[in-house]
Amino acid sequence: MLVRKCDVLNRGFSGYNTRWAKIILPRLVRKGSGLDSPVAVTIFFGANDSALKDENPKQHVPLEEFAANLRSMVRYLQSVDVPEGRLILITPPPLCEAAWAQECLQQGCKLNRLNSVVGEYARACLQVAQDCGAEALDLWTLMQKDGQVEWSAQSWRGPGAEGRMGGPLPRWVGLDAGEDLERLRESL
Repeated sequence: MLVRKCDVLNRGFSGYNTRWAKIILPRLVRKGSGLDSPVAVTIFFGANDSALKDENPKQHVPLEEFAANLRSMVRYLQSVDVPEGRLILITPPPLCEAAWAQECLQQGCKLNRLNSVVGEYARACLQVAQDCGAEALDLWTLMQKDGQVEWSAQSWRGPGAEGRMGGPLPRWVGLDAGEDLERLRESL
């Protein structure tokens, strides 16, 4: 683990997709911006990009554009001297459609994401990582068993936690992803 061995700079933006992130990335990471020798830089998109176009056109990014945006971000990070072996693309996690359908219903909207579509974006992310020589962490696969997402809405929202994380952590949080994570750990 990376416990007490590095500083973590989180540059996450809730609700963003790759189209928006690609635009702001040069403002966040520049040559000589203090990232002289990063242990790792992760790119973690796809959950919002994969929103269904008809139900959520604001966040939806077509699959081909999503892949092109990821490639562009990887190339940009390489241009500011982030070594390709230190770039890790993380696939979007799977979607528990039943829990998400309940959330959408409570918000007064239709189901605007499907796990099968998220899977297409996860596969595109893995392909971009392979094409660009970057590492990849396949959350979409790791968090499922036999096509079933292994957590429930209640594991993230305890009783009375309305909209906040609470309750026990999903069982995948402590998973051992095996060789892929070990290889990433050793390279850091």
